[in-house]
Parts: sequence; C-alpha cells; structure tokens
Amino acid sequence: MRTEQQTTRKQLIEDARVSAQEGRWEDALAINAQLVERNPKDAESFNRIGRAQLALGKIPEALE
Repeated sequence: MRTEQQTTRKQLIEDARVSAQEGRWEDALAINAQLVERNPKDAESFNRIGRAQLALGKIPEALE
C-alpha cells in the first residue's frame, strides 16, 4: 500500500478510474476527494466526484 505522499496525482487518477470501472463508487469518491484536497481547482476531479455521487444515488450532492 502506498502512503499519501508516495502517491502521485497520476496514480490517484488511475486508482479512481479503476475504482469507478469496477463499480467501487465509494472508493472512487474518496480518491477524488484526495485529489481535490491537493488541488482545489481540479475540475476533472470534481467531475469524477459528481459522477460517483450520481452512481451512488446522491443526486443533491452531485448537483452541488
């Protein structure tokens, strides 16, 4: 298991993508939240968060 500091942005994006493809939406949501913490202006991560929230039925959160 990688520590947070060892995990690059590219690795996190790949982990989020794989999680989403495998239907592990909670994991995808958490990984993308890490990306947003690192870069609060990361529009792609916000988009992936919205898609994960929609998949989890969290419609109001996805619309924010």
